Amino acid sequence: MRPSASRGPGGTHRAAANTPHEAVAEAHDEMREIGEWWIEKQEERYVRSLEGRLSAARKS
Repeated sequence: MRPSASRGPGGTHRAAANTPHEAVAEAHDEMREIGEWWIEKQEERYVRSLEGRLSAARKS
């Protein structure tokens, strides 16, 4: 499940930023985390696809 835009790692709420600079830094961190999550999911999907193709090739 995709992390909520208002939640940090583990589904916990983050404290509000004190300055605009902190808000931007937190937004960048969150975008990076979401990007890493998306990449992990794509890698898992690709591995499952390869495993399925290998299984089908072994059966034929």
